[in-house]
Amino acid sequence: SSQLCPLALRHVYRFIGLATPEQAVHCLRSLDDHPHLARCVRVFSLRLDTRKAVDERYASLRPLLKDALRRMDGLVELDLVVAPADGTVIFKGLDPLEALYPRLSRFSTNLSLESAMCSFLERTPALKDLQLGEESPSLTQESPVRHLSTSALPNLAIFMGSMASVVEIA
Repeated sequence: SSQLCPLALRHVYRFIGLATPEQAVHCLRSLDDHPHLARCVRVFSLRLDTRKAVDERYASLRPLLKDALRRMDGLVELDLVVAPADGTVIFKGLDPLEALYPRLSRFSTNLSLESAMCSFLERTPALKDLQLGEESPSLTQESPVRHLSTSALPNLAIFMGSMASVVEIA
């Protein structure tokens, strides 16, 4: 029925788990066509092959993901496993004035702590559980770490990551 459809859609989009570029582009296009549904997402998981950047056939994945993440202000958990080059593009594209994550309590990624990631983490005041990937020498040379402010991550209780990240976050 037309009365149940909006309620059902909110529940369908509450937990999203994607494992292929095809799935991701299809789902993210749907969120792009219906931006109000991105606000319903509470758990978002995207786990792609990290050995290579997304194929050009799925070039729209990066901007679609960036736009979807910008709208997912109700996120509680984010699990993002992508090629480092894709992750850098996605996080650099998030505007700090538009994208705030007041409820995000768990963030897990294979990406390392670099400038764009620091900017993202500064907008996650409720973050309690953080898992970052190992340092990538090529990315570290291209984009040096911008230090986190002392007020960033006030609720952090669990951290897993490289030694360099521990030093930065501690």
